[in-house]
Amino acid sequence: MNTERRASVKALIKEAELATAPSDFVHQFYLDQSKLHEDNQSEDVDEFTEQRLLDKNDPFIDLTLAQYCFHPETLGALFNKSRMDKNVALELACISNTTVSRRRYTFVKLPEALFTQSREGEIGVWFKMIRNEEIDALFRNPTIDDGFLSDVLEGKQFWAEMTDEQKTTALMALCNNPRIVTHYDNEMMDGYAEYLHRRVPNAIWHLAEILPVQGEWAILLGSLLAKVVGGTHGMDMVAATKRWDVVDEKEKEEKKKQWLNPFESVRYALYKAGGQVRDPYGKDRAEVRKQLLANDDLAFRAAVYSQLQLTPDEITSAYEKDKLVAFQYTIDNLQIWKNPDSRKALHDICWDADGRYNNNYMDCANHYKWKEKELKTKYPEWFVEKEESSEPEEIDETKQALTVSVTKELLADRNANPALHYAELIHALIVDVGKALRALNWIFWGLVALFVFEVYKR
Repeated sequence: MNTERRASVKALIKEAELATAPSDFVHQFYLDQSKLHEDNQSEDVDEFTEQRLLDKNDPFIDLTLAQYCFHPETLGALFNKSRMDKNVALELACISNTTVSRRRYTFVKLPEALFTQSREGEIGVWFKMIRNEEIDALFRNPTIDDGFLSDVLEGKQFWAEMTDEQKTTALMALCNNPRIVTHYDNEMMDGYAEYLHRRVPNAIWHLAEILPVQGEWAILLGSLLAKVVGGTHGMDMVAATKRWDVVDEKEKEEKKKQWLNPFESVRYALYKAGGQVRDPYGKDRAEVRKQLLANDDLAFRAAVYSQLQLTPDEITSAYEKDKLVAFQYTIDNLQIWKNPDSRKALHDICWDADGRYNNNYMDCANHYKWKEKELKTKYPEWFVEKEESSEPEEIDETKQALTVSVTKELLADRNANPALHYAELIHALIVDVGKALRALNWIFWGLVALFVFEVYKR
């Protein structure tokens, strides 16, 4: 810890306030601060203030600081204390801390921040004795250091020494880590930080090349690949897909297919990310699309269902062929939702599936309604109903005749010769009346009477 202190007035006041406050006040303060953006964190709380809080030796304050403290010196002291006292809860709270790594201008992130005051001072020593609970907390932490995480997943650090149980624990925790679904959105121009951020999803995709091709690993890998956001740089996607091309005969013979098996889930993700499913162009487009939809691999067809802008007939055919699998992978296809006709076909298969396969539990229909509500909020323009042109009424032509042939002529020139004017008007009206038939009879005879009256008047 620094021996020289340069504290602001606010920091000195905040130190006095926290040091004399009850533990529940301290807890609420740190809890509130942890919810703020990183730019608002720890401005008024330095490491000296946190040291004074540590000196109180209050278990509740220690647990609060372990979860929410701002400074790695504080976290390191608490982690060392937790291990010496064999305080598992305090130890896990330290590993779960997310504020230290999110501080502005921080250079020490987890897990390195845990060892700033450790006697061993080596992460490797800790990893040799690490428990599953600690692995779970570390790989579930969204602020885990990108470089450390990438090194582990790429096999450069610790992976070889970890048992299969520890590896599966780490991957299961990572499946629930918001970090793997986070895009890089740092406004600052930091090429190295962006590089580290992009390494993580790339390392996850490369697991398809190194994990054993076995059911339990396929379950974990499929879950990871379904969530991860990022590219597949330097990876042979075709080769990786073939590696997981395992056929389960029992699944193959199943008559009512309801979901992809673990191996198919991995292949589905690889097909989708590898760009192997593309809507073709050209004069043979229809034939190529037909081949895509007829592919022997259900995982490939599922990728087609989730990406291509399917026609209503293609949606219906897919459902008849692959049943609930077709539903599961068309329901999230935004291309389908954009088109009213395709959306109607999707609606129909959802309602049919519940009656045919779901014992009328309405799961598919409710999924449709939930998705529809979500997309109406995001893309309301997709659901704007076009005004349907009504069938032309018999009266329309009459109105048109009156408007065009009569009204305009009557108002055109009041000074014209009345007899000639009405003669021309009657001739034009006879043509229009032929179209309107009986609807115009009364107009015709009325105008004839008007003409006779005008002549008689003259």
